[in-house]
Amino acid sequence: RRPAATLFPTAQVRDLLDLDARALSAVLDASPRCGLSTAYANPPPAVVEALGRTAATVVVPSPETHGFAGATGAKAFLPLAHARFAWDLATKLKGSGDVRAWAAPRETYHAKGCWAFSAGDERRVGATVVGSSNWNVRSHRRDVELGAALVVRDGALRR
Repeated sequence: RRPAATLFPTAQVRDLLDLDARALSAVLDASPRCGLSTAYANPPPAVVEALGRTAATVVVPSPETHGFAGATGAKAFLPLAHARFAWDLATKLKGSGDVRAWAAPRETYHAKGCWAFSAGDERRVGATVVGSSNWNVRSHRRDVELGAALVVRDGALRR
């Protein structure tokens, strides 16, 4: 008997190991529609390409809800830089997906995850990828991240 769901651990270790981005790309490639939440709107090229192959809705922080909102010095410019990255990503996804900014007064947006909807029933989630990865170029090159991809086969679990 096949399991109702399978959990695949993922990891990203700088440029040495990129299972996290590869798992995300594989889930996106297998889905007709997905939602992606990330704190930074500059994913690595492979992720941008995979997003462009599905109907993607990407949610990122607005400059006011970015983790560096209110910072001083050079870091004060990061929310605006990431707003520009969001604009660039939206331009790349034009026609296949969109980018939306989370705007909530006095809140910080740092949510991360991907929800891939099932082929044939786009109201149900077929897979999800979660973890510590920021899915951005800097993190891809410099950080160590852990995550998991969960592929669900059981219809009751997909709700």
